[in-house]
Amino acid sequence: MEKQTSKIVFYKSRSLAGRFSAAFDFIENNFKVLAKFSSFIILPVAVLLSLFFIVYNNLAAQIVQGNIAASGLTQYIALVSALVLVCIIGDILFKGTVFALVKEYSLRESIARLSFKEMKNKLVANIKRFLIISLVLALLFIVYMALLAGLVFLSPWTLVLTFPFLLFITIPFTYAQEIYMFEDIKAMAAVKKGFKLGVPNWAGTFFLLILAEIFALIIQGIAFTPWGVGSFVQSLSFSSILDGNTSTLPAYFSILMFVLSVIGYFVSYLAQLLPSISMMFQYFSATQKQVEKDLEINQPL
Repeated sequence: MEKQTSKIVFYKSRSLAGRFSAAFDFIENNFKVLAKFSSFIILPVAVLLSLFFIVYNNLAAQIVQGNIAASGLTQYIALVSALVLVCIIGDILFKGTVFALVKEYSLRESIARLSFKEMKNKLVANIKRFLIISLVLALLFIVYMALLAGLVFLSPWTLVLTFPFLLFITIPFTYAQEIYMFEDIKAMAAVKKGFKLGVPNWAGTFFLLILAEIFALIIQGIAFTPWGVGSFVQSLSFSSILDGNTSTLPAYFSILMFVLSVIGYFVSYLAQLLPSISMMFQYFSATQKQVEKDLEINQPL
């Protein structure tokens, strides 16, 4: 029998603990559907990252040993670029999907029985929308970093002022994604509104994201522990081979390491549900507080 859970209200003023708890409850209540939809995106990404990492390790080992030509270095740079590109694409697809599911939750009693057929168009629309706001934010970040580089070129002491400012504006920028995804608004307008909403709630947002990221990092660390142990064993075997000994690792060890790597990347993506959805509830709470504040100001005496 399916467990009955009360529907979580999105737009509600909550404390820091309340926002984190609401995000955790949302994930717990809807984990099956979140994992189901996310798996079709992040599992292929996890496989690609694992394959890339195997080739990356082989190339890195050849560089360390000096057994690589100039063309090999070009391959190494191309591989690193491909790794970064896959990570970016995976992040956009994953977060676009999560936004689509959260928005769908607000429109119905439950998303437990959602099918890909009825969500296909919404998934595509949300992924496209998330891509747009990501490109806008990336462009603004590049412009800012170019200005920062120019200031540093004039005087390294400018970092004393510019680095704290960079940290300060990062929080309002994070609101732009939520605003653009949940509201009918243009990208640049979402960025401007992000500053209006993010600056008064800077501290609460900062500590919530730190808390959520700590939990996510713990989960990611646990997920990659078996792979880390395997890598340590593999490095010992590699050192033994360099000393002139034969490898004692079984033939299936490379396959085992690949599987452990895929599991690690897969769980790591799922762990990012907590920071992502925590930020959504931060946006919901901040928006509701702003609405209540506006009502108080406009209330006749």
